[in-house]
Amino acid sequence: MSQKLLTNEQLDLALKQQRQVGGTLGEHLILLGLISEEVLLEALSRQTGFQSINLTHTEISPVVQRLVRYDTVTSRRVLPISLDGNKLVLGMMDPTDQTAIHEVEFQTSKTVQPALLSALQFHQAIESFDVRGYGDAPLKLEAELRGSARSDSLQSMLETLVSWKGQDLHLSDGAVPAVRVDGEMR
Repeated sequence: MSQKLLTNEQLDLALKQQRQVGGTLGEHLILLGLISEEVLLEALSRQTGFQSINLTHTEISPVVQRLVRYDTVTSRRVLPISLDGNKLVLGMMDPTDQTAIHEVEFQTSKTVQPALLSALQFHQAIESFDVRGYGDAPLKLEAELRGSARSDSLQSMLETLVSWKGQDLHLSDGAVPAVRVDGEMR
């Protein structure tokens, strides 16, 4: 808010959706088409002082991927990005998560440098690993070519439906979009 990227009403709408569905505030700001992922990461980077990682501009080698066990990647929501000597850059949805940092440092015997990673790009990376395998091929997400903010928002909602393995996407005028997952509305 201090950077004047959103109105109070837009923030309230995203917070309402977050309470109803769960996830991060940033995910909902992007899903609602209120802010782009890139703008959000830049703002969070300025606010927190952590470097941000954009996986459409970064390729992660299989060697670096294999430094961190896949179960740790998925449970801690982290992604090894690059290695420079003994320093491992670790993309994290929450770069202040000291437990995750210590776990990765223990696994790798490397010093971890935490960096911001968006939830949406993290989920896209996991989907890519599900198809191509983890540690088997380089990872670089494709930049999506999209049209209007409205189609961005619809595309994001559909991607959320698929990534959450939802059965239905519920859209209603004046209501926050919802996804039915295993019979439960989120």
